[in-house]
Amino acid sequence: MSRTTPFDLKALAALKSRPKRFDYRDPTTPGLVLTVTPAGSKVFYWVRRVRSKVERVRIAPLEDVQAVEDVRQVARQYNVDRGKGEDPAEKLRAVKWEMKGAELWTMYLDRHAKANKRDWKQDEQRWKLRLRAAVGSRPLSSIKRAEVVRLLEKVKSKAGPVQANRVRALQHTMFEKAREWGLDLNNPVSGTPRNREAAKERYLAPKELRAFIRAARKEPDADVRDFVLLLLLTGVRAGTLKAAAWSDLNLRDGVWKIPASAMKAGRPLVLPLASPVVELLRGRRELQPESTEAVFPSPRAAKGYLNQVPQKGWRRIVKACGVAKVSPHTLRRTFVTYAVGAGTPIEVISRLLGHTQPGGITAIYARVHTDLVRQAVEATVKAMLAIADAPEDKADVLAFPVPRLAAVGAQ
Repeated sequence: MSRTTPFDLKALAALKSRPKRFDYRDPTTPGLVLTVTPAGSKVFYWVRRVRSKVERVRIAPLEDVQAVEDVRQVARQYNVDRGKGEDPAEKLRAVKWEMKGAELWTMYLDRHAKANKRDWKQDEQRWKLRLRAAVGSRPLSSIKRAEVVRLLEKVKSKAGPVQANRVRALQHTMFEKAREWGLDLNNPVSGTPRNREAAKERYLAPKELRAFIRAARKEPDADVRDFVLLLLLTGVRAGTLKAAAWSDLNLRDGVWKIPASAMKAGRPLVLPLASPVVELLRGRRELQPESTEAVFPSPRAAKGYLNQVPQKGWRRIVKACGVAKVSPHTLRRTFVTYAVGAGTPIEVISRLLGHTQPGGITAIYARVHTDLVRQAVEATVKAMLAIADAPEDKADVLAFPVPRLAAVGAQ
């Protein structure tokens, strides 16, 4: 039994099962039907009668379809194939033997991501949240550009344009790696539009900085308090600070030798520490057993140190200071902003942040002496703490104590 009904995903999902199998025909695409079984399963088929025989080619379950237009395109192609004398069922059987999206993901993760990307877990999260349901069970050749565009628009509406760009980049790289590894297929992501991304310029203005530091100092949890203040006063990334080990810190000389494994760029960094930072770390060291290896140990974490920024404590500080739209990475941009305000040359800032710059960066780093970086760190931290300790009636724009830094490359 069958009848024609408008094809809309929500309306089709609401259809009730009947005592016998029932086909709902699409009024715009010959051969496309949704079959509803007495058990309640709903599957799209391409159906065509040839003489006394009825051909039924399974397309996809309703729950796996992102847009009706996707199954319409498949049915139209089957109509074209049948008109040419080809057998759509035979073609479908061949497609079933192709590599699926989930198989490509596993290959990408094992061969490329884990071996080359420090942030591969972010790729894994994007796959699970954004891509697995849409393409995991799909043969690679069946994924078309129009579907990719619709998927990215859906991600954009739910998670924002930046996340949509990251999902696009992941899917594009997966297909390019598949081609590199010998699979003969087109990349459906090529040519799809990217979203514009505004540069992130958020940092703590003087009054915000004063409120934030004062709130952090009052935080009752010593681990949270120290973690947040160290993020701000060193300019390091949260991931680097989480992995900090006492064996990498020389508190006598005020130097932190950060290993490559803790750096996003994968290169080690020797970071001079400002005097207030050294004093803070000495206080932590005195309160911990001598056998403690991590600066921020966590008995619940497999690696022995914090898995993430202490979320509850972070929210307490942000609420207490009343500063809006602030994230842990805002503190890194704040450190850079006040380093510039303290008169630090850009080459020195790149050096203390561990940034990579295109062209001749090795020569630049060779000319940036550690003592020069130490001067910049001391001046920057002194400027920020001076703002924190300034009277409440101070203006929002405060004068920076500009250090006398030697010129880059000076002997």
